[in-house]
Amino acid sequence: EAGTLRVAGDSMTCYVESGQLVIYDRRRWPRRGEGCVIETVDGEIYVKEYAKTDGSTLFVTQRFPESEIRFAMAEIKGVYAIRFRGD
Repeated sequence: EAGTLRVAGDSMTCYVESGQLVIYDRRRWPRRGEGCVIETVDGEIYVKEYAKTDGSTLFVTQRFPESEIRFAMAEIKGVYAIRFRGD
């Protein structure tokens, strides 16, 4: 099942730019280093780069400013692999 999202913000500049479209696969978990869409249980949506999960914590990175971000898995509704990005 595919989902689409128009990106807002610059946190992933050089991977995907603000205003571009991403198509993601709700049935596929991302691989390390791959772009992903993160959906939280409270409805927030993020585009980041997947790093890993240890079962209780999701680790992702953003490119601008470059940093690691952690989410408690209890707050996550889904993590989906990005299949396409562009205009």
